[in-house]
Amino acid sequence: LREIQRITVGVAPIGVAIVPGDRFAIVSNSGDNTVSIIDIGARKEIHQIQVGREPRHPDVTPSGDFAYVPISGADYVSKIDLRPLKDSNPKAVREINRIFLGKGTMPYSCAVSPDGKKVVAANNQESYISVISTNEDVVVGKVDVGNKGARGTAFLPDSSIAFVSIEDISELVAINLTDLKIENHFSAGKG
Repeated sequence: LREIQRITVGVAPIGVAIVPGDRFAIVSNSGDNTVSIIDIGARKEIHQIQVGREPRHPDVTPSGDFAYVPISGADYVSKIDLRPLKDSNPKAVREINRIFLGKGTMPYSCAVSPDGKKVVAANNQESYISVISTNEDVVVGKVDVGNKGARGTAFLPDSSIAFVSIEDISELVAINLTDLKIENHFSAGKG
């Protein structure tokens, strides 16, 4: 493996997600509160949109229509409309909704379930994670994970279980997305 090129984006890029189809990527720039749209083939930034303070690790719906970006410094998840990319109109990409998670939550990452129906937001400074319905763009549940420090999120391919890493207690929790209950705790390496 070797570096083949560098792509200039906004200040302090922290998270990246590939839009299905592999033509575009989005990058959250925590230092200037923007999200960059990258043309992967041309290897350059083609548009930048303003969002709230400190965007973090985003994810994209399986359809490629929307991105969900956790806005850590403002306690919400930004929904970005990516549909204009299908018409090669990146300048029309924009934020269309803000889903507030609660004061002081500081969401660190988002993951969209493989079926596209839910988003799990890992709240770093609260002891619960938020589950968002992508149909209504509302929080449909809060799952108490026992401690603050949620960081990474992932799913089983059938969208039945979400996994969230809890840095402060060195655990990974498995959450059943049908009843929003914790199914298991797994010890992990420190931090």
